[in-house]
Amino acid sequence: MLKVNGKIAEIKKTRFILSKYIHNGTPSGYCGHLEVKFEIDGKDGYFDFDVDVIKDKNIFYYENKEYCCIPEDNIKEINYLEIFDTNTFYDIGTFFNKMTVKFKEIKNKKIHVQIMVDETVVSLEFDDDVNIVI
Repeated sequence: MLKVNGKIAEIKKTRFILSKYIHNGTPSGYCGHLEVKFEIDGKDGYFDFDVDVIKDKNIFYYENKEYCCIPEDNIKEINYLEIFDTNTFYDIGTFFNKMTVKFKEIKNKKIHVQIMVDETVVSLEFDDDVNIVI
């Protein structure tokens, strides 16, 4: 289930990957990267963000983890947040309220994810399984 600005969206593609994290030009581990592509009223939209930096390439690190923060370029929480709600593009500097992200259990190469973003300019409510791509 995905609601964007109160409208139900059709989820087209999901993926959660571990990408290399580079700090000041030096490889410093990995970070989780979540991408969701969707459609509302025949228009495409997406949101994506990076979460947490970990030393080893272990997807199970994220199982049953919860984040509640104001998105900012902070390697220990949510960073690099982008949302395109089919009309307007929002990036990390637009967000001032708390964002909650809950990763649940991993089953069959999927991780259950719950996300809540409630800003004056954009809102997201996501509760679904996301494909793990390794």
